[in-house]
Amino acid sequence: MKTKKLIAAAAVAGLSLMGLAAPAFAETSTAEIDTTKEADSKIVLTKYEGPSTTGTAGDGTAANPARKKLGNVKFEVRKLAYTPTGGTLRAVDLTKTEDWTAIKDLDCSDGIPDTFSADATYGTKEYTTGQNTGTVDIPVGDFSVYYITETAYQDAVDAADGATAVKVVTPVEDFCVTVPFPKASATAGNEWLYTVNVEPKNTSSADTKTAGEITAAQSQEDATLEWDISLTVPPLQAGKTVYTKFGMVDDLPDSLVFVEIKDVKHEGTDLAATNYTVTGSTTEAGAVVKFDVAEGYMASLTAGDQVTLTVVTKLAEGYTGATAVSNDFYPKNDNYDPYGDGTNPGTPTEGEDAAFGGFQLTKKSNDTKAELSGAEFKIVDPGATATDCTGVTAESEAVLTAAQDSGLISDANGKVAVDKLLVAKGKTIAADASKVYCLVETKAPAGYALNETPMALTIKANQVSTGYTMGEFLNTRVNKDDIPSLPLTGAQGRVLLIIAGLAVLGLAAGFGLRTARKNH
Repeated sequence: MKTKKLIAAAAVAGLSLMGLAAPAFAETSTAEIDTTKEADSKIVLTKYEGPSTTGTAGDGTAANPARKKLGNVKFEVRKLAYTPTGGTLRAVDLTKTEDWTAIKDLDCSDGIPDTFSADATYGTKEYTTGQNTGTVDIPVGDFSVYYITETAYQDAVDAADGATAVKVVTPVEDFCVTVPFPKASATAGNEWLYTVNVEPKNTSSADTKTAGEITAAQSQEDATLEWDISLTVPPLQAGKTVYTKFGMVDDLPDSLVFVEIKDVKHEGTDLAATNYTVTGSTTEAGAVVKFDVAEGYMASLTAGDQVTLTVVTKLAEGYTGATAVSNDFYPKNDNYDPYGDGTNPGTPTEGEDAAFGGFQLTKKSNDTKAELSGAEFKIVDPGATATDCTGVTAESEAVLTAAQDSGLISDANGKVAVDKLLVAKGKTIAADASKVYCLVETKAPAGYALNETPMALTIKANQVSTGYTMGEFLNTRVNKDDIPSLPLTGAQGRVLLIIAGLAVLGLAAGFGLRTARKNH
């Protein structure tokens, strides 16, 4: 085996098992670097989730910490160059003893050091961690120092499933890697790593957005949907003593109209309106709503603090309920400013969804099956887990009445139809999600008795009324026993008429006899 003996004055660590540390260097040694391995040398970069400012420096081997791997994170790699004493500008060559001496105490965390530059021949190479692995191989082919910059993390995903978005709020600092890298526990003839593992971390967002108070019947004119947001203040950037940006951006879907932001709190204490700003149209569907902590309040924020707020919205007029309302958002801080710095805002932080459904039925006569108009109803929510209308009565509180939605009044064809009844909310809504509501008749059609039996309606998520016929709601015509009686008729009446008739005949006969006697 062809080898070349070198004095290793130092080796840039620039690596980390649980983050990145300041460069560390090996002790002076007489380790042999095997130059036959140069062509196949490489860096294996694996991206992890976790605080980027904590941990211990890596040793170039795969530590595989019990943390989430992140896919779709992009990096740029450059080879360093410098001008040796009495020489000309060239790439760092770690087969040369003098170059190991030159890189001693090299710190790449704040950019390429002044005495170095990017090697023009090597140029800039781009790499992306695997969507399902969180890892990318970076073949280098030369023994040198490689300067690595994280360039895009907005589309980071959990490599375990290759799909779940992970919102990164603090990118990793730039770092350098030497290839080869000195082994922590070297043995004779086996002192160097030619495949160097790097495992930097990103601080991810702990921010959340949940579907809060949602009026059960969104067809009401004043019905609202509330979204509760919790923002976590990230660590300060290196060298900073106060934050310059903190807040969030809620890019509403076309199904929602912004109403207001309320209940803003910092660590549970109400935040005065003078300490934050809110922008966003309250008339157009799909507005971009921005919440920003005021500059004068930034000094009050500390890493780990919680800022909470509620975004109030309502359904847009054109929304039918055929699809779930999905409302995600973007955290905003010194490291990440969606829409503000001209960069791709990336994948938003996942919020919760809300799904609605509707129904229609026909109001008919129980005997003739004639379609009946003018009946009025109310809708009652029997409870989250109810499967029928047990316990529901005419006195039960309504979530929707005929006065609030004219669809609860049967039309000329007997049709009763309502949309946008809340079925479910949460991060994951099952395709077959459904909820039971109870239809209670409050006014019967003219000439018919009130049907006092509530009808259970199983409302399916994303089902609009026009495609979901529940059947018929029947009424019985008014019974004669329930109204004033007509005059009596029958045998007794005929007898009285006969008696009256005979009396009249008797009187007539008597009058005739009296007249005859007078004439004689």
